[in-house]
Amino acid sequence: MGKNSNGVLTTVNVEELKAHAPQLRELDEWYRQHVGEFEIATKVYYETRPTSGVLVVNESSANPGITDVKPVAVEAFLPV
Repeated sequence: MGKNSNGVLTTVNVEELKAHAPQLRELDEWYRQHVGEFEIATKVYYETRPTSGVLVVNESSANPGITDVKPVAVEAFLPV
């Protein structure tokens, strides 16, 4: 375990999910290469309203770059 820049304890798994982490890029590449072969049904969503003041997934970052997969807007949020 370690602490992130906000002083919150994190695990190795959380650290691997940071933007541009090699493990995350490898997973992304593997998924894109195999989604058709394994007939994986992919559904993608993005937020139109912030969660606790933060937009976690916006429309641009939600696009997985997979043929015929279109991100869907949702108004999900957690009340503060």
